[in-house]
Amino acid sequence: MNSWLNPENCFFSGIRKIVDLIWLSMLWTVCSLPIVTIGASTTGLYYAVVKNIRRDRSYPTREFFRGMKENFFQATGIWILIMALFFMVLTGDLSVFGDFLSAETVVDGVFCFFFFLKICLPMVLFLYALPMISRFDMKFVAVLEKSIYLSVRHILYTIILLLLLFVTVILGMAEFLFFLFFLPSLYCLIASFFLEPIWKQYTIPPTKGENRDCWYME
Repeated sequence: MNSWLNPENCFFSGIRKIVDLIWLSMLWTVCSLPIVTIGASTTGLYYAVVKNIRRDRSYPTREFFRGMKENFFQATGIWILIMALFFMVLTGDLSVFGDFLSAETVVDGVFCFFFFLKICLPMVLFLYALPMISRFDMKFVAVLEKSIYLSVRHILYTIILLLLLFVTVILGMAEFLFFLFFLPSLYCLIASFFLEPIWKQYTIPPTKGENRDCWYME
């Protein structure tokens, strides 16, 4: 009986994590309202989910704003680049994409293939770059290069993450506030089980005397 009343048991710990996930999603939603801050808030969300939800470190709010603050300018720059790429693809190719969608000829099929390749680029940056800068100390260009490299090197995980993002967006468009205030952190939690093993393969720990929270990617 005492074990059931213990606030540290699996039941209460699970309830606490669910509440924290909802709270983190609410923080992400509020901090993303200016649109241009979506990149920074996503970085903070991933950082908090990994540090607090998965590793029980510190408090969710503290870790969220820490991850957001420390990577704000780099994450914002990457997010602006992602939006610019989407804008160029959609405005430049979408108007004629319908004419080739039937893929009646080889040329139509080739056009559709390259269209999807181009639209995948900003999605890949969203999937890899934003979580990456929350976990590693890297230069802006290096983040872009590593994101593209890892997306190809781990193509199966990339496909899974793309499908996960697609499902998350579709559910987020449903008219249920439950999805809106739960999906962002749940997406990051599930994505972390695919991304963290990838990070581990390329991680260089800080040397003696360096900031122990700064990790590097080879």
